[in-house]
Amino acid sequence: MISLDAHTMVDYFIAISLFVLTIVFAHVPGARTLFLGGAIALTLYTLLSDLPFTAPKTLLPYATHLALDGVLAALLVFGPWLFGYRADMSTAETATHVGFGLTLFLSMAITNRHSALTWPDVREDVLRETDDRPAELAQK
Repeated sequence: MISLDAHTMVDYFIAISLFVLTIVFAHVPGARTLFLGGAIALTLYTLLSDLPFTAPKTLLPYATHLALDGVLAALLVFGPWLFGYRADMSTAETATHVGFGLTLFLSMAITNRHSALTWPDVREDVLRETDDRPAELAQK
């Protein structure tokens, strides 16, 4: 299992990679469009999610974030066939396309969901456990 911190970093890594892939796949308009749209969407919904390293005021619960991860992962895995541009890509390019989708699926599958559902409570528990002040001061 990976932590929420790691899940968030994987999301940002994939978003940056998708931006870079818009240049690599410039000769395949469908792939370029999907990568650019996916990069923008992933960046925005990650920033707006209740996760570490995101905007202070969150709008999306973690369950919604995971659902959006699943939709984007499916689009990345099946996009070349779904949108009809597989014939314009080499096998290695198709493998890259599918690989990023599978990485996103894997990130979803191995994230510790229990801590994700109680993230604010986990942060408070950690702060309480690491607070070495006397009890009467720590509760103020």
